Amino acid sequence: MSVGMLVSIFIIVLLWAIVMITILRYKEKISIMTGMVISMTIGMIIGVTLGAIIALHLHTDMFLSTFIGMGIGISAGVLAGIPIHMVAVMDGMVSGAMGGMMGAMLGAMIMPEYGDVTIRLLLLFYSVSTCILLYLLDYEIGDTGKKLFHNPIIMSVALGVFFYAYQMLGPIL
Repeated sequence: MSVGMLVSIFIIVLLWAIVMITILRYKEKISIMTGMVISMTIGMIIGVTLGAIIALHLHTDMFLSTFIGMGIGISAGVLAGIPIHMVAVMDGMVSGAMGGMMGAMLGAMIMPEYGDVTIRLLLLFYSVSTCILLYLLDYEIGDTGKKLFHNPIIMSVALGVFFYAYQMLGPIL
């Protein structure tokens, strides 16, 4: 596995852990509707991203990559919904299954020479979606204190610098 792939997986797990810690820390302040949005977003985006990564690695076995992607998406969505409400668990489970299937289909349809670009774009989409989700969580829990990354310009520059450095790691697949 390349350094770029390890960094990709590390970023996915790190951002997921930040969201999960925030959910567990403030679960009493999160409404059911916001919990549903959180679990659906987490399940779907992790399912799509990791489903595509797995399918690009197991491009000859669509069945296995589909069910691994679905399992990862379902697990992420359910774990994000458990602290909040059973409805959030159901939404996370269904969204994770759908995301895992879509990611596996995307990974199977992509020509191998476009695999790196696909993973980089999905990681960018995942990172931006998770940042927006963290803004939603901060708004929901009433944490309006001044934080460095609440400034959209600083957040954009930080993401730009990260993805510039990420591009320098070389090929992912």
